[in-house]
Amino acid sequence: MAALIKDKYEARKAEVNARFEQLRANEEELNRIFVRIYNMEGEVPIEVEDKYVSVARIFDAAEEIPESYKGNRYVRTKRDEIVSLISYAERGTERGTYPCSRKFWFDEKG
Repeated sequence: MAALIKDKYEARKAEVNARFEQLRANEEELNRIFVRIYNMEGEVPIEVEDKYVSVARIFDAAEEIPESYKGNRYVRTKRDEIVSLISYAERGTERGTYPCSRKFWFDEKG
């Protein structure tokens, strides 16, 4: 089971971090467009600071969070993601959304 959670975490981290980078790139492109439209080249920054990107970014541990991310409400750690997954699964079985069978949770064949 540990490998499965690890694999799911790594996939989630890659997806979330790719979304973060894509949003930052989109915001910087919009800044370039508006700077050109309003003839403000050199007057306003085009780059978007990490702490102002409004989607999550995941780090393995709190110690790994760079200073540039301090103040971003969307920074999450591996622990945050694991706790969220366990909570989601627990609530789902409690409410009957997910079955309590081993086959469902552990992907056993047969």
